[in-house]
Amino acid sequence: MELAEKIIESFDGAVKDAFVTTVSLPIIPINDCGIAAELKCVKSSIIFRGTLEGKVSIFLTEDSACRIVSKMLMMEISSLNGDVLDGISELANIIAGGLKMRLHPLGQSYELSIPSTLANAKSEITALSNHTFVQNDYQYDEIKFRVVLMYRSLETSKAAVEETKAEPEKPKLSALDLLNQALKNKK
Repeated sequence: MELAEKIIESFDGAVKDAFVTTVSLPIIPINDCGIAAELKCVKSSIIFRGTLEGKVSIFLTEDSACRIVSKMLMMEISSLNGDVLDGISELANIIAGGLKMRLHPLGQSYELSIPSTLANAKSEITALSNHTFVQNDYQYDEIKFRVVLMYRSLETSKAAVEETKAEPEKPKLSALDLLNQALKNKK
C-alpha cells in the first residue's frame, strides 16, 4: 500500500476513533452530509508541519455541533455557545492527534497548531496548491459532518540536504558594509 493510501486510511480511522472514544458515536461514512459551500457552519481547523504539512478541518451545522458537545458533556445544549466551540476544537485536536499517532510508525511526524474554531464560518473549502485533498462525510442519526485533510510531503532527499551542508557559508556583512557596497555599485 502506498503512503497516500495509508494516510487516507489513517485519516478515516482517526476520525472514527475520535467519535467512538470521545462521544461514543459509531459514525458511518455517507456520500454527502448536506453542507453546501454557501452554508454557514461551525468550522475547526488545525495546521500541522513536519515531514508532512497541511490542515485538518471539521465542518458541522450548528445543530450537529450542539448535539455532539451535548454528548461530550452529558448535558443538553440547544444553542451555540463557548462550550460548543471548545468541544469542537477538542474534537478537531483529537482527530489530528489520532492521525499523527497512526502515521508515526510510517516514518511521518509533525507538530500540531492550536485549533482555530469559528462559528458562522463559510463551509467553503479552499484547496492549497500542491496539496493532496481528502474529504469525508459522516453521520450518526441526525448528526452529519464533513472532515477535510489537505497535506503534502516535505521530505527532502539526503543528497539535497548534504549538498546544502557542503556549501561554504557566506560571510555576513554588517549594515555599514552593505551600505558601502551599495554606494560602490551606484557609481
